[in-house]
Amino acid sequence: MDARTDRQRAYEERFAALIGLRLSGVTYCEIDYEGDYGWDRSRAVGHLLDFGLALQFEGGKAYSLSWDQEFEPYGLQMNAGPASSLVLPTANARFVDASSEAEWRPYLGREISELEVYWYRSTEPPNEGVHSYSSYPQDLSVGFTGLPSIYLGAYEYNADKDSLWGMTDNLLVVFSDDVARRYQVGPHDDRLLSSGKITGPAPNAPL
Repeated sequence: MDARTDRQRAYEERFAALIGLRLSGVTYCEIDYEGDYGWDRSRAVGHLLDFGLALQFEGGKAYSLSWDQEFEPYGLQMNAGPASSLVLPTANARFVDASSEAEWRPYLGREISELEVYWYRSTEPPNEGVHSYSSYPQDLSVGFTGLPSIYLGAYEYNADKDSLWGMTDNLLVVFSDDVARRYQVGPHDDRLLSSGKITGPAPNAPL
């Protein structure tokens, strides 16, 4: 049974703007917290960012993704615009071109063919007047023609337990379905309530 609400479906439709676009570059947005920009690529799990990233496409379009609290603190959000659109001008932010990273290089020039939003069960009690949703968008998979999907999610890595914490103000990029399965990302977590797959453009999408 599909339990997604109209509001959830409207959220999913925003991502339809990415269908058919060819990736030309990737920029990471990092914020300096006490001298630490936070980008960690040493873990086998993927790239761990403390804020967000922007996907640039052929033809000049760009869309930025980061953690957000539209449904619960924290899920995912997407905005039209470059990485600089994620932060205020006064933020101590650094923008890093990640396009040449080994994990991203195979995706350059490839077209996005489908996306899927994964709605997880919230672990936070309802807070009336602030957030009172039973589910939130924890993960997003981005499918490219001829390549494995990439997973994005709001996670922190727990080195002591070699595991992930969800609902955090960090962004994780996973480049392997085997890794996603091992760390219970996307469709591989038992907190998954439902998902919405996007395979074509939505004429009324906000972005």
